[in-house]
Amino acid sequence: MSSDFESYEQDFAVLTADITGRIGRVPKLLGDEKKQMVANIEKQLEEARELLEQMELEVREIPPQSRGMYSSRMRSYKQEMGKLEADFPEEGNWCSCFQAFGNGRVQNWMLFMEEEK
Repeated sequence: MSSDFESYEQDFAVLTADITGRIGRVPKLLGDEKKQMVANIEKQLEEARELLEQMELEVREIPPQSRGMYSSRMRSYKQEMGKLEADFPEEGNWCSCFQAFGNGRVQNWMLFMEEEK
């Protein structure tokens, strides 16, 4: 069972790294290219949520005496997912105005102006 969990962990790590990179590229894109990237990121975020759900199901099946280590890892993954979702709010419009910090996380997303619609 833990091998399934570890496989999900690897998939989650690859997926979240890709999402992070794509989020960083969104502000540099324009028009349809930006819309397509946003749609791809939204799809990947949903995939990441589904992986977390699968991982939680695996943790529930692990014997209680071994579950603590996996539960701790799950908390960490949920925090990471929360940060990704905070960096990429689920709104219909996105803006190219942002503030990036040294760690590469994108902050302060703002809405496009009406003409972008």
